[in-house]
Amino acid sequence: MKYTFLFLAIFIFSCCNNEKVTNNSENDIIANSNQVVFFINNKENILTNFGSGIDALSFSKIDRDSKNDKDTIIIKTNISKKIYIKNNNSFKVLNILSNDTVNIDITNKDIVINLLNRKLMKFDTISIDKLYLLNAEKEILNYNKYFKKFNSITSENKIIPNKEYILSNLQKFKKLDELKERKITKKKHILSTIYKNKQLSKSNYLSELSKLNFNYYTSLLQNYNLTKDQYYLDKIYKLFFESEIAYKDEFVSYGYLNNFIINIILESSIINADYKIAFDKLPNFFKGKQLQFFREFCLHQIALSKQSSNELISYFNKYKEEYPESKFNESFESDYLIDINKNYSSKNVTLLNVNSEESTLQDFINKYKGRVIYIDFWASWCAPCIKEFPASKLLSEYFKDEDIIFVYISIDKKKQAWFNSLKNLDLNNKFSFLATNYPSADFYKDLEINTIPRYLLYNKKGDLIYENASRPSSENLKKDIEKLLN
Repeated sequence: MKYTFLFLAIFIFSCCNNEKVTNNSENDIIANSNQVVFFINNKENILTNFGSGIDALSFSKIDRDSKNDKDTIIIKTNISKKIYIKNNNSFKVLNILSNDTVNIDITNKDIVINLLNRKLMKFDTISIDKLYLLNAEKEILNYNKYFKKFNSITSENKIIPNKEYILSNLQKFKKLDELKERKITKKKHILSTIYKNKQLSKSNYLSELSKLNFNYYTSLLQNYNLTKDQYYLDKIYKLFFESEIAYKDEFVSYGYLNNFIINIILESSIINADYKIAFDKLPNFFKGKQLQFFREFCLHQIALSKQSSNELISYFNKYKEEYPESKFNESFESDYLIDINKNYSSKNVTLLNVNSEESTLQDFINKYKGRVIYIDFWASWCAPCIKEFPASKLLSEYFKDEDIIFVYISIDKKKQAWFNSLKNLDLNNKFSFLATNYPSADFYKDLEINTIPRYLLYNKKGDLIYENASRPSSENLKKDIEKLLN
């Protein structure tokens, strides 16, 4: 069986959510708590993304672009989180604490990070691995020696479990888990010691602790999948779910829940994961608050998948019947624009504008007959889509005095993700829409709009001339537009 485990990024630094700051003095910003402030210097206007992993319960994440000479980004966090800062030239990982103030200098060679309100400690910049090897040598050697009894290691350093031997020696195999736990416990003690001795900052201490916990969690998952022994499943429940470590881990809560669903409930792979099946099977594994958390997680995954809106509503109704008073209901409906009285499987493409007014694509085309219409289907998570926007803006400027409209239709599932991207990417709000019944409408099926970016080009009569129009960066598009204009 394939194991699909999420591994944590090797540390440099880490973080949480974002808002643009306006009309605040620097002193006012720094004085606020439960947030991190980034002061960004970007003289070369290099498009740089500030992002994070997904929070398992709220399904929120940081996804903020910056390209101004000077910019200020505020990220809300109660304790600590991991943030990824990346552009075409550089990639950095930053562990940050609430109340941190960070200066970021962006050039075409590097992203330079400086903490303004606290100094880095000794083991913030030196790998802790050597410290583990020196101070947990006995535990590491004992574990490694016993590990080789149950696993073969190829010349390419690939680990192959000796499953037949493991299944015939289950009691002995459990000792391997005991040795693993001792090794992890010893490493936690070392970590705690250097943190108490002020040789490691709190943000990096929490990040390293998270990695140790998650490493042991994945080990237990692997052992359960190999043996189907309840011993390992009981430890997973007790150590990670009953204690709520899995839900509260600021760094990898998504990994805890998703790996359990993929490896234990579905016995599948991420590619073949069907969260509707997981939703139905969950009562066999959890009850009470844990069952509710996992079902909310599955609903988010169903909403973000290519399932039809009617299937999502069906499962959301199951949830609401069981948890009618849950605060989750209202927020979920708002996040994914769910209307239980609406028929999503319609011929018409329904669109939402920035003022939350709904219309159809055909109404829009009829309204602007007499102009050429170029439609760009995209999403906030689609890097190739976003890469085309500079060319699209240049083309729009080139044809600004002509009878042509450039229309941007997002297939984002979350309204807020779309709205945030509009601001970050500075798209034309008048001609920007959110597709609210993608991919259910017949229009998408007829044109086989299964992947993005996808471009359509209509003539002045409102006829679709190019079902697969060229990208904005292609010289062919300019020629095709000029043909239709003339």
